[in-house]
Amino acid sequence: MMTFTGTKKIKPFLLIIFVCVALIAILYLIALATTHYQVNSGATVAVNEWSVCKNVTNNNAKALFVPTNTSAEWSAFITNKPADVTLADCAPVNIKKIFVTSTNYTDANLGGLSGADTKCATHASNAGLSGTWKAWLSDGTTSAASRLSHSSNPYYNMNNQKVANNWSGLINGTLQAAINYNESGVQITGSWKWVWTGTNTDGTINSASRTCVNWTSSNWLDGDAMAGWADSTDYHWTQDGSENCNVTGHLYCVEQ
Repeated sequence: MMTFTGTKKIKPFLLIIFVCVALIAILYLIALATTHYQVNSGATVAVNEWSVCKNVTNNNAKALFVPTNTSAEWSAFITNKPADVTLADCAPVNIKKIFVTSTNYTDANLGGLSGADTKCATHASNAGLSGTWKAWLSDGTTSAASRLSHSSNPYYNMNNQKVANNWSGLINGTLQAAINYNESGVQITGSWKWVWTGTNTDGTINSASRTCVNWTSSNWLDGDAMAGWADSTDYHWTQDGSENCNVTGHLYCVEQ
């Protein structure tokens, strides 16, 4: 009986085919990674391709692959997105944010303008927001317009919705989106969405006598103060009506 030892040799052409298949597979995976965005279930990913940026939120139980290899692919996805996917415009880099406080303060004694500004700064800091923040608030002698910075850049709420193109847009009486998201990006709920303002739509003092003693009184005998409504986008956002000094209200906080 004859015995053969050693190893079989792979024919050269088979080895070449194997290497080519492996190379094609690697190139495909690289192409997939560079021309698609993966959005896992419940996640939101900013997809910025072909001069169009969208925040893509996947509400499906499975991972989503967003095609961006060509402008046509990306446009088609935006136009014909799956029903369980939501899209929102990405907020530009040079913007100012505005939020309504998560706290519904028990009365109009806010510690004056400085106390209100401190409350805004605290809310921002607790939510991990940097920068300087002030309340959209006027007292009997100082208007919101005179004490807040006037940005030439857009203002956005905390849901990345554009509120106004700039300061002029903020004070023209009509907002592009409501300021009804708090410092953590959560929409405020409930039936009571009053926001202490003391301010007209153009940022001026609404009435020197309607500021609850310059935001230091919770006594209903001290009258009332102008308040806005957080869900509004017309003039009611800052001039919805007067409320007694002993009722609750939020604050609008503006990044400086």
